[in-house]
Amino acid sequence: MQRAAVGATPVVPMPVAAATPMPVATATPMPIAPVTPMVASVGGSQGTGHWVDKAAIVAKVRAGQCIHGEQEAVPYANACEFNPAAMTGCYCIKCGSKSGIPVGLTYNFFLGPWFCFQPCLPLPLWCGCSDEREGNVYINRGRQGRGTVMVIDEEMGTLACYHCEEEVNPCCTCVKIGK
Repeated sequence: MQRAAVGATPVVPMPVAAATPMPVATATPMPIAPVTPMVASVGGSQGTGHWVDKAAIVAKVRAGQCIHGEQEAVPYANACEFNPAAMTGCYCIKCGSKSGIPVGLTYNFFLGPWFCFQPCLPLPLWCGCSDEREGNVYINRGRQGRGTVMVIDEEMGTLACYHCEEEVNPCCTCVKIGK
């Protein structure tokens, strides 16, 4: 028996049970293939069910390439965790892709449930707002039909705007200023 410190509970050794040997696997282990970072679409009413290669989509966006609305942009936006900070602030509006021609500035903000985008240059004209959301995609309805606004580069806060459901490429891309 070991001697304990004054006032401490004495230490009593416990008997150790005999360990049962584990069977050894005889199969040859399979090599593990490298994993591409893929994120499952989290749904939304689009019902895309696509697997999203977020890194590949971000690489296309940063290279100034257009990404397909329903096949790439919507699944990417819905695979991201919703973050209002990724959609707010001052943005440069460019025609088409990120490498498009700059045509103005907008200041985006949230007012309660409303996502608002206020063009401020070349002229402060109107303020567009939407409180309709499917997953992480904001919906705008108007005479031309259903338009959408969504994040296409979560880290940089880049947004894409599609004027109608049939539109394959974005009508404009909003590049966050100061990022």
